[in-house]
Amino acid sequence: MRTKWRSLWRFAQIASMVIGITGITLDRLFGAQALLYVGAATLVIIVGFSLLWLPERADKATKKSEVNSLWRRMFQSVTTGVKVFAGDLSWISQHEHSLRHITKSGNSLQILCKHIPTPEARQNIDLALSIGADIYYYPEGRDPRVRGVIINSDDTPNAYMLIVEKRVRVTGSRNYDTVGLPGTEANYQYFAKVYSKRLDPLIFDTMDTLFDTYFKMQNGQRTA
Repeated sequence: MRTKWRSLWRFAQIASMVIGITGITLDRLFGAQALLYVGAATLVIIVGFSLLWLPERADKATKKSEVNSLWRRMFQSVTTGVKVFAGDLSWISQHEHSLRHITKSGNSLQILCKHIPTPEARQNIDLALSIGADIYYYPEGRDPRVRGVIINSDDTPNAYMLIVEKRVRVTGSRNYDTVGLPGTEANYQYFAKVYSKRLDPLIFDTMDTLFDTYFKMQNGQRTA
């Protein structure tokens, strides 16, 4: 019974994410961009069901230190390029050395993130730009609420994806995502899992397509 309720709760989260990513309203369903919104909704639904029922064959983490280790391992395994679904970029300074090595080696570093109008957030953006990242803000009101990193998407044997979920642990605690500062385990619960393109092609290709769709959207606002 507990597993059933957990699955139902997860499905509710997925439904919320569909609405969040597409901003579906009746006018949009019948508007000029209907295919874009419906297509994005379809992608998120596929991702959601994959997260619910795909066998757990990959690395997982439930502590911030473990999540940080997975991020570090992903960045150190780059051979062709990196794509990051970010909220803020509060993590950028922690991985600056690895990221500079990636760009200096001629590999691409693409980042999608929220527009957070604080000095801390802008400082993180400036650091990422100095590293050589190509950064776009999510279109207004279209944050997909997906967080993670995709590496080597065009090199199947070495293509991996890390998906990270954060849940507020203390009601009323400071929301660090709106500031641009790193969160802590005192404020958040962390859940992360690594997927392989070779073993989990459905969810990998879906998320990769989702990233590219957002990155190429005409109304995406570049940071600089």
